[in-house]
Amino acid sequence: MSGIMGGLLSSYSIDTPATLVYNLDAAVLGGRPSTTITTSASFNGTSQRLSTTGLLATGTGTSATGTNMSTGDFTWECWVRPTASTGYQTFIDTRGSKTGYSAVDTDGIYFGLDNNTLYPVYWQSTALITSSIAVTLNAWTHVAVVRNSGTTTLYVGGVSGGTYADSLDLSAPYVNIGGNTIGDYLTGQISNLRMIKGTAVYTTAFTPPTTTLRAIAGTNLLMPLMASPFMDLSVNVLPIVNTGTVATTTQAPSLTTGTTDVTNTYTLTSSIPLATFTGSSTGTTLTVASGLTGTVTLGMTITGGSIPAGTYIVSQLTGTTGSTGTYTISASVTQTSTSITGARVNWFGSQGGIFSNYFSGDGIGAYITGGPNIGAATRYTVMMAYQLIGTSNYGRLLNSNTASPDWLMGGYSSYPKAWFSNGVTINLSGATKDTVWHIDFVTFTRTVGNIYSSTSAQPTSTPTYTNTSSTISGFNQLKLYSKSDGNECAAGNIGMVKVWTGVLSTAQMQAEYNAYKARFGY
Repeated sequence: MSGIMGGLLSSYSIDTPATLVYNLDAAVLGGRPSTTITTSASFNGTSQRLSTTGLLATGTGTSATGTNMSTGDFTWECWVRPTASTGYQTFIDTRGSKTGYSAVDTDGIYFGLDNNTLYPVYWQSTALITSSIAVTLNAWTHVAVVRNSGTTTLYVGGVSGGTYADSLDLSAPYVNIGGNTIGDYLTGQISNLRMIKGTAVYTTAFTPPTTTLRAIAGTNLLMPLMASPFMDLSVNVLPIVNTGTVATTTQAPSLTTGTTDVTNTYTLTSSIPLATFTGSSTGTTLTVASGLTGTVTLGMTITGGSIPAGTYIVSQLTGTTGSTGTYTISASVTQTSTSITGARVNWFGSQGGIFSNYFSGDGIGAYITGGPNIGAATRYTVMMAYQLIGTSNYGRLLNSNTASPDWLMGGYSSYPKAWFSNGVTINLSGATKDTVWHIDFVTFTRTVGNIYSSTSAQPTSTPTYTNTSSTISGFNQLKLYSKSDGNECAAGNIGMVKVWTGVLSTAQMQAEYNAYKARFGY
């Protein structure tokens, strides 16, 4: 890649291309680290499918390669939960004649259920493998097809259901999920779908993964399928077309989110106050009655019974601070005594998955941290999608060091999109305090930091602000929401954070923005 824009182009033309090194995305971390996922994609069996069809199937990300499996090793896998056994039911179909890429079947594969059965098949123009093991109706099953040194194995629940001596050239780049262009619609749910080129992940019987999948080397398509709008989180960031409005449902396999970022490189940790208790509510008054574990804190989102999603604690009315007593909550609801759980940072299915924190202020640490250590002599790019909640004075949605940051982006002194460097702040929205989604980029060229701020328009070749400072350095990991001492805690939503070593070109930033903009309402 050839440096950044404008007058700096020639200065950095010999630098190596930008490399994605960190990707924290709420779409794959369906909760805080190590929590259980609760949702998946649901297909109605008559008209719904997801696809990467169209000329953009080669991808829009910074390292786009498409989904062509060629003649080498590969791994396709997902969790499926069929709720009917009628007709052919697609998990994955790449055949050109069934995806709109070509007029033939011989350039791809149908992986799904055989006609009117619960037995998976590996099928081209005819069945090449018909599994001897069926999936279970109304239950989650891990399924996979793996080509390893010319032999393809179809696995059901980690056990081989059959093999095929396979030299097929799977050249078609388009993918259909849950159906294809002639129908073959799935009735049921799919979760955590991954397609890997060049690697046979499973070469013998295995225990299916117990955590959500990650984008390991060679991953050409990664779809957690936990919340709409559904995205590809591989480096390709393939555009996904949702035909018939595939929706989110409260069904999910028994998977936890794990503790690593999407690249499976960096371990995430969190300091998020939690509480469980027996309680009830009348109107906007919550009573914490008994059985309290943990501490009840302001801004804690509560779930249980019929309490609406996103309901959080506004203030304490009576009782010992953080303990039994009564509290004001943000929604009016009548709920009899039930088990209630509260957490300071929560996951919601909006925008394909976001982390949300309703508390802004000092004194209660609530953060997610982890990521690369970027040296002072390293060129880098950071991308972030975020939304402030309210216009309080606090808001460190991302800061670079554990206590005293070299810089931050997100919120600062009530304003969105602020850059902080060595005591210098820039409020990118001027005098405006907004609460809309922002997709912003920060680039650092070793001496100059640029901010490319995007809402409804993609980043342009001229940055919103340029902060020239020879003392801007790298950073030590990333911290979302607050400093390690619990101060300056932000109220806001975070969808994703990416880090590249190297500076993205304008075209690359625009490609990343275009890949994510629909998810965040643009």
